[in-house]
Amino acid sequence: MKKIIFLTLLAFMFCGCIGVAAGMNANTVYSAYSLSNDERGIYSILKDKIIKTKIQTKIVNSKNLSNFDIDVESFWGEVLLIGEVENEAQKLELVELAKNTYEVKKIKTYIKYKKDRICASSDELAILANLKKELISDSLINSTNIGVSVVQCDVIFSGVVHKIEQEKRAIWYAAHTPNVRDIYSFLQVVE
Repeated sequence: MKKIIFLTLLAFMFCGCIGVAAGMNANTVYSAYSLSNDERGIYSILKDKIIKTKIQTKIVNSKNLSNFDIDVESFWGEVLLIGEVENEAQKLELVELAKNTYEVKKIKTYIKYKKDRICASSDELAILANLKKELISDSLINSTNIGVSVVQCDVIFSGVVHKIEQEKRAIWYAAHTPNVRDIYSFLQVVE
């Protein structure tokens, strides 16, 4: 019983719900909503958040890597590294950091080199804003379960969805968003 209470409190801390007593904000409401709609159980969500935080901490503590250029996602212990690095050595270091993190079962990457950049940051922000707007407005998609990253005008989806149709709709929106070069889906479908 104590373990259940501890895990529940830990879950509320991670989603920002402890701050409800002090006053709610939009981020708290969004976190609670996305947590309640997540396809994974609370235990899996907590484990994945811990894995993600550990890897992000390792990146921050690395003198060669930047947390601003790399997104880290974790679903059931499968880690997805998305972003840009300067060279192959940084890419290898990033993978090693993730590989040497407790509870990581598998690593997938979508890493590009900064020197190959052919897309402006403003284009990436426009793609992200347009795509998020479309996903949020579609009532058939649970947009809080779909992570969207844009790297050099390529769209990368991550997350967990309940039906393959949600993944197909997300890909369709990306394909019809101006300036998108390519689309990659790492969405996990739980039917």
